[in-house]
Amino acid sequence: MTDGPILRIDGLSVRFGRTLALDNVNLVLSAGSVTLLAGENGAGKSTLLWAMSGLLIPTSGRVSAANGKLPSVGFLAHQPFLYEDLTVTENLELAARLSGMPDPADQAREAVERVGLGPHAAKRVSALSRGQIQRAAFARAVLPGPRLLLMDEPFSNVDPEGIQTLSAILRALRSPDRAIVIASHDRKIMPDISPILVELRGGKLLS
Repeated sequence: MTDGPILRIDGLSVRFGRTLALDNVNLVLSAGSVTLLAGENGAGKSTLLWAMSGLLIPTSGRVSAANGKLPSVGFLAHQPFLYEDLTVTENLELAARLSGMPDPADQAREAVERVGLGPHAAKRVSALSRGQIQRAAFARAVLPGPRLLLMDEPFSNVDPEGIQTLSAILRALRSPDRAIVIASHDRKIMPDISPILVELRGGKLLS
């Protein structure tokens, strides 16, 4: 059951030089929803997620919240947003501290175990495989329990066992007061949760 809109996107366009990455996109994300943002590479999926996160200022249009206050955001981007010289646990503890979470050390340890990185907790990120880095970045994004969770190809480079682990976490994160957006070229990703399908093509949102 939804609790009204968490985020509104009105007339959003993003241009990089001569390239129009997003063209007049309109979208409402409701509380309790899971949205699958589908499209081929270059369709504008990542650009739209960056705009939703507030880290990219659009060329025109706006991203707003119904109550005027943008929600807390967890963002899994192609960039892991992890410090390579810190260990997995140190990265997650830092993220917990920056989010103002109580007992950040405990929160970090639990997050490491949750994504199956317990045996690698003391390794520096620079020593991890690409799949392990993806797991750590996933843990960082979901750690503070954000109201808006943005996931860009969340299972990229992850082995089948890891996909099962991360999928289970995403299912558990479904909540009446949270919106989740998963960007993927795979329309069949997590079919059991019946996400709302939204398709981008050439920067345009298809109706």
